[in-house]
Amino acid sequence: MVDELITPTAKLEWAFIIEPVPLDSEYSAGSYNCVVWLKKEDPAAIKFRGQLDELINLAVVETWGKTPPAKLSIAKILDGDTEGYVNDEGESVYPNQGSFGFRVSSKRKPVVVDGHGSPIVDSSLLGYNPRAQIKLRPYSWSFGKSRKGVSLGLSAAMVVDFGQSTASTATEGFEFENASA
Repeated sequence: MVDELITPTAKLEWAFIIEPVPLDSEYSAGSYNCVVWLKKEDPAAIKFRGQLDELINLAVVETWGKTPPAKLSIAKILDGDTEGYVNDEGESVYPNQGSFGFRVSSKRKPVVVDGHGSPIVDSSLLGYNPRAQIKLRPYSWSFGKSRKGVSLGLSAAMVVDFGQSTASTATEGFEFENASA
Protein backbone atom coordinates (compact mmCIF):
# COMPACT_ATOMS: atom_id res chain seq x y z
CA MET A 1 0.00 0.00 0.00
CA VAL A 2 1.45 3.36 -1.05
CA ASP A 3 1.77 5.86 1.79
CA GLU A 4 0.78 9.49 1.91
CA LEU A 5 3.29 12.30 1.95
CA ILE A 6 3.03 15.82 3.32
CA THR A 7 4.86 18.54 1.44
CA PRO A 8 6.94 21.20 3.13
CA THR A 9 5.19 24.59 3.01
CA ALA A 10 4.69 25.30 -0.69
CA LYS A 11 3.29 27.96 -3.01
CA LEU A 12 -0.01 26.93 -4.62
CA GLU A 13 -1.15 27.97 -8.08
CA TRP A 14 -4.66 27.55 -9.45
CA ALA A 15 -5.77 26.48 -5.97
CA PHE A 16 -9.16 24.83 -6.32
CA ILE A 17 -8.93 23.11 -2.94
CA ILE A 18 -12.06 24.44 -1.19
CA GLU A 19 -14.43 24.47 -4.16
CA PRO A 20 -14.02 22.40 -7.32
CA VAL A 21 -13.01 23.72 -10.72
CA PRO A 22 -16.18 25.22 -12.26
CA LEU A 23 -18.19 22.78 -14.38
CA ASP A 24 -18.00 25.07 -17.42
CA SER A 25 -14.18 24.88 -17.39
CA GLU A 26 -12.49 22.98 -20.19
CA TYR A 27 -9.83 21.64 -17.80
CA SER A 28 -10.52 19.32 -14.85
CA ALA A 29 -14.12 20.50 -14.43
CA GLY A 30 -15.62 19.37 -11.13
CA SER A 31 -12.32 18.26 -9.58
CA TYR A 32 -10.33 19.75 -6.72
CA ASN A 33 -6.75 20.49 -7.69
CA CYS A 34 -3.78 22.81 -7.61
CA VAL A 35 -0.18 23.06 -8.72
CA VAL A 36 2.31 22.82 -5.85
CA TRP A 37 5.65 24.66 -6.15
CA LEU A 38 8.69 23.99 -3.93
CA LYS A 39 12.10 25.70 -4.02
CA LYS A 40 14.73 23.46 -5.63
CA GLU A 41 17.44 24.49 -3.14
CA ASP A 42 15.36 24.03 0.04
CA PRO A 43 16.72 20.98 1.96
CA ALA A 44 13.18 19.96 3.03
CA ALA A 45 12.02 20.15 -0.61
CA ILE A 46 15.00 18.09 -1.79
CA LYS A 47 14.21 15.39 0.80
CA PHE A 48 10.51 15.50 -0.15
CA ARG A 49 11.35 15.11 -3.87
CA GLY A 50 13.30 11.93 -3.11
CA GLN A 51 10.42 10.54 -1.04
CA LEU A 52 7.93 11.45 -3.78
CA ASP A 53 10.00 9.69 -6.45
CA GLU A 54 10.21 6.59 -4.22
CA LEU A 55 6.44 6.52 -3.63
CA ILE A 56 5.66 6.99 -7.34
CA ASN A 57 7.99 4.08 -8.15
CA LEU A 58 6.35 2.00 -5.41
CA ALA A 59 2.91 2.69 -6.92
CA VAL A 60 4.20 1.52 -10.31
CA VAL A 61 5.70 -1.69 -8.89
CA GLU A 62 2.63 -2.48 -6.75
CA THR A 63 0.36 -2.18 -9.77
CA TRP A 64 2.41 -3.51 -12.70
CA GLY A 65 5.33 -5.33 -11.12
CA LYS A 66 8.97 -4.83 -12.02
CA THR A 67 8.19 -4.60 -15.76
CA PRO A 68 5.58 -1.83 -16.15
CA PRO A 69 3.92 -1.06 -19.50
CA ALA A 70 6.14 0.83 -21.96
CA LYS A 71 3.79 3.80 -22.35
CA LEU A 72 3.09 4.64 -18.73
CA SER A 73 1.95 8.17 -17.92
CA ILE A 74 3.74 9.26 -14.73
CA ALA A 75 2.86 12.39 -12.72
CA LYS A 76 4.82 15.17 -14.37
CA ILE A 77 7.35 17.11 -12.32
CA LEU A 78 7.41 20.69 -13.62
CA ASP A 79 10.55 22.84 -13.83
CA GLY A 80 9.89 26.46 -12.88
CA ASP A 81 12.98 27.52 -14.86
CA THR A 82 11.28 26.44 -18.10
CA GLU A 83 7.55 26.68 -17.27
CA GLY A 84 6.51 30.21 -18.11
CA TYR A 85 4.33 32.37 -20.29
CA VAL A 86 4.58 35.40 -22.57
CA ASN A 87 3.03 38.54 -21.06
CA ASP A 88 1.12 41.29 -22.90
CA GLU A 89 4.39 43.09 -23.68
CA GLY A 90 5.79 39.98 -25.40
CA GLU A 91 8.26 39.23 -22.60
CA SER A 92 8.84 35.71 -21.31
CA VAL A 93 7.95 35.43 -17.62
CA TYR A 94 8.96 32.56 -15.32
CA PRO A 95 7.14 33.17 -12.00
CA ASN A 96 8.35 29.91 -10.45
CA GLN A 97 12.02 30.15 -11.37
CA GLY A 98 14.19 28.14 -8.99
CA SER A 99 11.29 25.82 -8.13
CA PHE A 100 9.90 22.44 -9.12
CA GLY A 101 6.21 21.69 -9.13
CA PHE A 102 3.52 19.09 -9.69
CA ARG A 103 -0.26 18.91 -9.92
CA VAL A 104 -2.37 17.19 -7.27
CA SER A 105 -6.05 16.49 -7.79
CA SER A 106 -9.07 14.71 -6.38
CA LYS A 107 -12.66 14.09 -7.37
CA ARG A 108 -13.51 14.13 -3.65
CA LYS A 109 -13.44 17.25 -1.51
CA PRO A 110 -10.15 17.37 0.42
CA VAL A 111 -9.92 18.36 4.06
CA VAL A 112 -8.72 22.00 4.19
CA VAL A 113 -7.70 23.60 7.49
CA ASP A 114 -5.80 26.66 8.68
CA GLY A 115 -2.60 26.55 10.73
CA HIS A 116 -4.62 25.96 13.91
CA GLY A 117 -6.55 22.99 12.48
CA SER A 118 -9.81 24.89 12.00
CA PRO A 119 -11.72 23.95 8.83
CA ILE A 120 -11.71 26.45 5.95
CA VAL A 121 -14.95 26.40 3.96
CA ASP A 122 -14.98 29.86 2.35
CA SER A 123 -12.98 29.86 -0.88
CA SER A 124 -12.98 33.67 -0.96
CA LEU A 125 -10.41 33.56 1.87
CA LEU A 126 -7.78 32.18 -0.51
CA GLY A 127 -5.92 34.87 -2.36
CA TYR A 128 -3.38 34.69 -5.15
CA ASN A 129 -0.61 32.13 -4.49
CA PRO A 130 -1.50 30.93 -1.00
CA ARG A 131 1.05 28.84 0.89
CA ALA A 132 0.14 25.48 2.32
CA GLN A 133 1.28 22.00 3.20
CA ILE A 134 -0.40 19.41 1.00
CA LYS A 135 -1.09 15.79 1.94
CA LEU A 136 -0.92 13.65 -1.20
CA ARG A 137 -0.88 10.04 -2.26
CA PRO A 138 0.42 8.62 -5.55
CA TYR A 139 -2.16 6.32 -7.15
CA SER A 140 -2.21 4.15 -10.24
CA TRP A 141 -4.97 4.23 -12.84
CA SER A 142 -5.93 2.72 -16.18
CA PHE A 143 -8.49 3.50 -18.88
CA GLY A 144 -9.07 0.73 -21.38
CA LYS A 145 -6.18 -1.43 -22.44
CA SER A 146 -3.67 1.23 -23.42
CA ARG A 147 -3.94 4.24 -21.08
CA LYS A 148 -2.22 3.62 -17.76
CA GLY A 149 -0.35 5.79 -15.30
CA VAL A 150 0.36 7.16 -11.85
CA SER A 151 -1.03 10.51 -10.66
CA LEU A 152 -0.89 12.42 -7.39
CA GLY A 153 -4.07 12.48 -5.32
CA LEU A 154 -4.96 15.46 -3.13
CA SER A 155 -6.04 14.34 0.36
CA ALA A 156 -5.78 17.46 2.53
CA ALA A 157 -4.28 20.92 2.81
CA MET A 158 -3.17 23.04 5.75
CA VAL A 159 -3.12 26.67 4.62
CA VAL A 160 -0.48 28.69 6.48
CA ASP A 161 -0.61 31.88 4.37
CA PHE A 162 -3.79 32.83 2.54
CA GLY A 163 -1.90 34.74 -0.16
CA GLN A 164 -2.45 38.12 -1.68
CA SER A 165 -6.10 39.11 -1.81
CA THR A 166 -7.57 39.46 -5.28
CA ALA A 167 -10.54 41.48 -4.03
CA SER A 168 -10.24 45.22 -4.25
CA THR A 169 -12.28 47.86 -2.50
CA ALA A 170 -10.03 50.76 -3.50
CA THR A 171 -11.64 53.59 -5.42
CA GLU A 172 -8.48 55.61 -6.01
CA GLY A 173 -8.48 57.11 -9.49
CA PHE A 174 -12.25 57.05 -9.84
CA GLU A 175 -14.27 60.23 -9.57
CA PHE A 176 -17.87 59.79 -8.43
CA GLU A 177 -20.63 62.31 -8.88
CA ASN A 178 -23.25 62.81 -6.26
CA ALA A 179 -26.26 60.73 -7.35
CA SER A 180 -28.75 63.26 -5.98
CA ALA A 181 -27.42 66.12 -8.10
